[in-house]
Amino acid sequence: MSNPEPLFVSDALLQQAEQVCQLRLAKDSNNSAALASLGQVYRKQGNLAEAAAIYARLKQLNPQDRDIAYTHAILEGTALPFRLCSAPFVLIKNFLPASLHDTLVPLVMANQNKLAPAKVGNGEYRPESRESLELPDNWPGKERVRELILENLPSVMSRLQVPPFELGRVEVKLRVYLDGHFFRLHMDCPADSEINANRRVSYVYFFHKMPRGYTGGGLLLFDTDIANNKFTTASFTRIEPDDNSIVFFPSACYHSVVPISCPSKDVANSRFVINGHISRTNPAPKPAEEVSPATSASAGEKPAQVAPAGNGLVPAHS
Repeated sequence: MSNPEPLFVSDALLQQAEQVCQLRLAKDSNNSAALASLGQVYRKQGNLAEAAAIYARLKQLNPQDRDIAYTHAILEGTALPFRLCSAPFVLIKNFLPASLHDTLVPLVMANQNKLAPAKVGNGEYRPESRESLELPDNWPGKERVRELILENLPSVMSRLQVPPFELGRVEVKLRVYLDGHFFRLHMDCPADSEINANRRVSYVYFFHKMPRGYTGGGLLLFDTDIANNKFTTASFTRIEPDDNSIVFFPSACYHSVVPISCPSKDVANSRFVINGHISRTNPAPKPAEEVSPATSASAGEKPAQVAPAGNGLVPAHS
């Protein structure tokens, strides 16, 4: 099955779009349409500081536009009531102390023979949806990573627009993306999954050998309407996999991993992540008449028909 993510992040097309926007702004620096287009381009390129600056200008020009204010707040790290717009995220640089971070690449290299295909959904291997490897069982440093995730959880919750919940399962997994590996568009808490429906916050911690030996691997966070389980491929934010950085986002937001290109094919030059999910405790069952089964493009399920850019929202299943 072909993987559509490269179409979303064509560097050549995004650079061409950026140039067109800059030409329009050279003629009129307050052209709101051109600024909005440039802001979208910067988001898709992963140029988050530049995108935040553009949305700050848009906010000055259009102080009553709540969509602009919301996206600006997300990029600046402040909070607004959740609405249909950019997927909230919290990005933290230099997350792990050097004493732990510096052990991770050697850890992977010493355990290459233990790497196994990563699974999705209810523990199934589905290469049409995801290709990556996983280091199973416990590994040195895993519990310390878990502690740091939970230490940071209170400070990121309000910025993610995730309501408070009673802490349940905390998943911590170490994964390796080799040349050609990817993760297709999905969300992490499908309502029809008994195992995963209670996930509330997802995270991805990035690390790799320096200098980086691969390209691609960006995390795409698609604009999502959580209440109605819809998303759009026309608008998204790309998070670049910078070494020793971590991103938190709501588990209900749709996302994907851009395919990896690692010319050397060497495991040492691959994309490494520690990722997982923080779940709420299993709530008491609702009366049958209150249960409303949700449809979602969970990992391994057939995702929505992808609408061309500009077509707005698409439902989670056709």
